[in-house]
Amino acid sequence: MKKHSLLLVLLVVVLLIGCGKTTQTATAVKPQAQDVPEGFTAFTYPAGKYFEYETTWLRLPSAYKEEAEQKGTLEEVAYTTDVYGDGVTYEKHVMVYLPYGYDQNDKDTKYNVVYYEHGDGQNYKTVFTQEQFNQLDHMMANGDIPRVIIVFTTFYMIDGDKEVSGDGRTGTLPNLFYKEVTESILPVIETKYNTYLTGTTKEDFVATRDHRAFTGYSRGSAATWNMFHNAFEYFRFYAPMSVEVVPEQGDPDHGMEWSSDAEKMAYLEAPIKANPGMPFFIYTCKGTAEHAEKQAKLVEFMLTSDCFIYGHDRETSNLAITISNLNHSDRHVPYYFYDSLPVFFGK
Repeated sequence: MKKHSLLLVLLVVVLLIGCGKTTQTATAVKPQAQDVPEGFTAFTYPAGKYFEYETTWLRLPSAYKEEAEQKGTLEEVAYTTDVYGDGVTYEKHVMVYLPYGYDQNDKDTKYNVVYYEHGDGQNYKTVFTQEQFNQLDHMMANGDIPRVIIVFTTFYMIDGDKEVSGDGRTGTLPNLFYKEVTESILPVIETKYNTYLTGTTKEDFVATRDHRAFTGYSRGSAATWNMFHNAFEYFRFYAPMSVEVVPEQGDPDHGMEWSSDAEKMAYLEAPIKANPGMPFFIYTCKGTAEHAEKQAKLVEFMLTSDCFIYGHDRETSNLAITISNLNHSDRHVPYYFYDSLPVFFGK
């Protein structure tokens, strides 16, 4: 009897470890219908149109575009990187959004950090307009999203030169942007500001991955999927916006495709299987004017794997989607932050 019980326990452990679900349930949790707060308007995709579940997206009130009383601040931070193997040390910058109330002298208050990568043709300084920063201010002041530090990165290596990039899509550099982020940006940012990081070894970054998210729009979305694959141990949360997962050297603007569904699934499952039991959450977002059904079909494809569980609870699921009626533009990123950040860092 004891022998049979032991075999049963071992079988369950093996099945769970296969895709790292030791901390998650095996049953998907359907999202509850969202209440529409005063001033917001809702856009709902019914179940069965593009996706198995109904999805509701909320448009922010127009008042959020106006200047807020509680305003965050922006700081430009310099760093260097030499991870590309070309013998060059690049001097680069990021823009850092610090939420209202951030106090550098208050070492007891720690902040989660969101790293955001822009789309094609943007840069770390131009990606957000003042109107978008106003929206962030309002959302944080009203408690719609938690107060977080947001770091605006760039895969372009030289200011004003869009022909040299670290994501492998323009120029001759290899796709090592993930190494630039993990080895050059994270140590500078998270030792400068009041974050949860306690040291700069890889073990220190892995230990604090629950307090870190990577997100990006369009070409930055491709970088986000790439970060999931290559830097899984550094980030628990991911919000790829408006581009499906593409081959690492593929260009989302020029129709690069996977050779097979099996190859794509292997790419998605690889970091999960390499880190059994390590939790994660992917919140993907897309608008209808750019054929959102592609993103919905990607989610349905991912759900054919035991590695992914649909729902909006980060402790019992790891994959969700929001489908909006917006067109393809970085200008809509705050709307998607409204959906994803509470799932990542909310109570």
